[in-house]
Amino acid sequence: MESSTALAYINEEVFTTKREIQNVYQTARIDAGLTQESAAEQICMSPRSVQKYESGEQTPPPDIVARMADAYAAPWLHNWYCVKQCPLGCGRNLPTQAMELQEAALLLGAVDNPQQLSQDARRLFQISLDRVIDDSEIDDYIAITQRLGQLGYVSHAIEMVLEQHRLKRRYEKTPDRTAMQSGVRR
Repeated sequence: MESSTALAYINEEVFTTKREIQNVYQTARIDAGLTQESAAEQICMSPRSVQKYESGEQTPPPDIVARMADAYAAPWLHNWYCVKQCPLGCGRNLPTQAMELQEAALLLGAVDNPQQLSQDARRLFQISLDRVIDDSEIDDYIAITQRLGQLGYVSHAIEMVLEQHRLKRRYEKTPDRTAMQSGVRR
């Protein structure tokens, strides 16, 4: 992924459609290898509720999304919900889809060089000394906050990859997970 492509990926605007809502929860569940019934059991709800969330008929509350993210080993669902469905999170720059470690590393490579961070820190310190951002400083301030926002996005992506790995390993060690995936109860 080229630097400009990766940065465009970081800054891309995505519009939420009903089709996207109805598929994101279903996609995460299917990727986890779970049926609606086994997912419902893990999330402690009825299969009908799972179906309503997946079809877009109902919006799941945050606690249900958190349980889905955990049960499906899909930590990106937290961010997707915050950015796409929660009024408080709209407009936040967070990764909203599953990401592999290699993708996160490519994004990190696309962020400005490490020396730039040091320069940005010094300049931000200079700007903030008088507690006022004047007209001669505003362009620098905006550029610095944009670069820091990109770095924050990459940091969240790397954390999400780690959490996804941790959740998958936990479920690999859980013998009941295989039974739930096939619909067999023990």
